Parts: sequence; structure tokens; C-alpha cells
Amino acid sequence: QWRRVLVDRDLLRLNYGIFALHAALMALFVQVPFMLRDNGVPVTRHGLVYLPVLLLSVALMAPAMMRADRPGRGKPLFVGAVGVLFVGQTLLALAGSSLALTIVAMVVFFTAFNLLEATLPSLISKYAPPAVKGTASGVYSSVQFLGTFVGAAAGGWLSQHSGSAAVFGFCLLLTALWLAGSATMSAPPTYNR
Repeated sequence: QWRRVLVDRDLLRLNYGIFALHAALMALFVQVPFMLRDNGVPVTRHGLVYLPVLLLSVALMAPAMMRADRPGRGKPLFVGAVGVLFVGQTLLALAGSSLALTIVAMVVFFTAFNLLEATLPSLISKYAPPAVKGTASGVYSSVQFLGTFVGAAAGGWLSQHSGSAAVFGFCLLLTALWLAGSATMSAPPTYNR
């Protein structure tokens, strides 16, 4: 069962995706608090930025989420969300001293993040053969936590030794590889195989 999960190309792409998603999140949030601080938002008021960003991103994500399981919509929506994630990271990298652009970039990033976070487990279930669904879910969860660890460690190290540009470059590379991989996936089965 392990071999079937680890050699399935579509499952590998999805597992890489959850790894990249959480690695990018952790690495970016080594930088984002400093960006807000440097743009005049004291640390004690960061929650006043994060909460509206989160609420708005969930509201923007909801219509796409409702279309995710419609026949023929799964793959374009998934690939599009990875593309939007890349755009959000690019905007963050370019935001510099603009608080408005930083907030817009965070909304774009979290809209895609929330959509992908919600749809990836469903895609794992659709792509995994019935005999290995449990194993596939276990590998997926383990890779997710690995991504969190790698992203935090790499983000902290890159920030300390090479600066914010290296952190953004790391995140953009992870997401660009995911975008290329997701574009070549087969469409999700309309039934569990």
C-alpha cells in the first residue's frame, strides 16, 4: 500500500502541494509581521489587520468552494487557485513600504490558501484508490506537517542570513513548481476509483 501511494503521480503532486502550501505560509509569516511593523502597524494591532483579511478571504473563497465539486470544474479551479496563490506571494514580495498593497496581497494569498486548504483533502480522497485511502490520507497529513516545519526553519534561516528577498524567492519557487505540476495532473475522477 505504501508503494502504491508513493508512486502514484497524481497523489505525489497533491502531497507536494500541501507541503508547498504550508511551507510557504510559515516562511511568509516570518516576514509579514515585520512588513506590517515597518509600515506603521504596531505589533499589538496586527490582529486588526489579520482578522479582516481572514474574513474577507473566506468570503471571496466561498463562491469558488461551492463550484469545486461540479463536473469539469475541479481541475481548472484547483490550478487557478495555485496561480492566485503565486500572484499573492508576488504582490507580497513587491509590497515593500506600501501598507495597502501588503494588505491586498494578504487577501489574495489567503483567498487561495483557504480554498486549497479546503479542497486538497477532497482531492486526495478522489484520486486515491479505495484500498489505499487511509494510507494516502496518512501520508498527506505527514507531508503537511513536514511542510510546516521546513517552511518555518527555511524562512527563519533565509531571513536571518539572506534577507526578505530570499524568503519570497523560496516561496515563489515552491509555488511555481506546484503550479507546473498541477497543470499536468489528470482531471479528478467524477467518482472514487
